[in-house]
Amino acid sequence: MRISNGRISGFENFWKVLNFPKFAIFSYLFVNLFKPHKVCLFLNPGLGKFLVIFFFVVTQTACAQQKELDDSFPSPFKALYAADTYRNNAADSMKYLIPIIDSVWESDQKYRYHRPNETAAASTERFTRHKKEVQFIDSVNVAVVTGILDRYGWIDKKRIGILESSALFFVIQHATIETQEKYLPSLRKAVIDKIESPHHLTMLEDRVSIRQKKYQVYGTQLFYYPPDKRYYLYPLLEPENVIQRRNEIGLDSASFSAYLKQFNLEWDLAKYQKELPRVEKYISQLKKPL
Repeated sequence: MRISNGRISGFENFWKVLNFPKFAIFSYLFVNLFKPHKVCLFLNPGLGKFLVIFFFVVTQTACAQQKELDDSFPSPFKALYAADTYRNNAADSMKYLIPIIDSVWESDQKYRYHRPNETAAASTERFTRHKKEVQFIDSVNVAVVTGILDRYGWIDKKRIGILESSALFFVIQHATIETQEKYLPSLRKAVIDKIESPHHLTMLEDRVSIRQKKYQVYGTQLFYYPPDKRYYLYPLLEPENVIQRRNEIGLDSASFSAYLKQFNLEWDLAKYQKELPRVEKYISQLKKPL
């Protein structure tokens, strides 16, 4: 078969797309295929795991077939992979997971990663344009990551790598509310046990709160408002105490300002309170806040 309308077709291109991260998924299959697990729906455990991994490979292949600017943009994570001593010194028993999680991470960030010199409007437009594809990728990534979490729990970055540990979190952060609620208690325990980052916990706590139509607690969730070409914070519970609450969970006082700076914002309580009625009115009109 031939290249048609900018798309790659034909078996000869399948193997080119199925590079070593995807190939490693088959390692995951052979290691786990005969492990006893609960029966998923009407599938036996081995067949269920095979189908999850098979669809993961097919999804990643389909996504890679889009010959757009998005695909030509080089991975911004390769230098971080190479410099990560935790990743490079992972135990042999964990190494087979690294390329699997890397592939998940790359696909998760494909349309979310804010490129250098890219405006917030351009980043938001690109994500929105590919939202259906993002949702499909997320659903498959969740199947892979929850399988890992159910077997290993939250994995310390010292055992698997910095980006790899973060990838497990971000896939849950981008999952459905039901999945987030399921894994939130174990993430809380992982933070207490110093396995996971307090910052990750604040992000998931806030996202779950907003989806439950409550106020966020730690000020990690924002939305982009096109008419003003800027970000706004979702409403906060007792905003005057937000920095104190962040301190109590293990984040220093400067962390809030540093976090907001990524969105070109500064924490100004008076300004936040002045803008709050307008923000709440806008959010009330949204069908799905997050």
